[in-house]
Amino acid sequence: GLDVNYTKFGEKTSTALSPLLDSTLNLQTTVIMAVAKWTALPDQKVRPYLLGGLGIHSSTFKYEATPAAGFVWDSNRTAENRTMLDDTKSGFAAAFGIGLDVYLNQSVFLGGEARFQYLGTVTYDTTSQGRALGVSSVKGDNSATDLLVKLGFKF
Repeated sequence: GLDVNYTKFGEKTSTALSPLLDSTLNLQTTVIMAVAKWTALPDQKVRPYLLGGLGIHSSTFKYEATPAAGFVWDSNRTAENRTMLDDTKSGFAAAFGIGLDVYLNQSVFLGGEARFQYLGTVTYDTTSQGRALGVSSVKGDNSATDLLVKLGFKF
């Protein structure tokens, strides 16, 4: 089947990237993938299954920073918030998971699923403000573990 999902990973504020900056990170992604599902008990009311999928993702990564208390930007001696990175990239996506569907009748079911999604290695380009600090890009792997509750219809 076809699976489309959107995940917004909530903002994370940290000084881990630099003790001189209060940083805010935000990542959101849309995934489109072909999914194969193997059902252990296809004719039963309760149907456990395994899931695997391959596809693509489009992810947006935003990194903003403000000088920590007592510090300012060298360029203009101010302490405003600056966007260091705001880029969207696409790449390979893969997923695997397990789930359980409970059929209420021939075509309607409730289900639960635990799924791991790997979104490949992506290199995000920095803004001019990020490059001014000597950072040209940020490279990394993205992944997510999702717990899903669903209402489904079988055609």
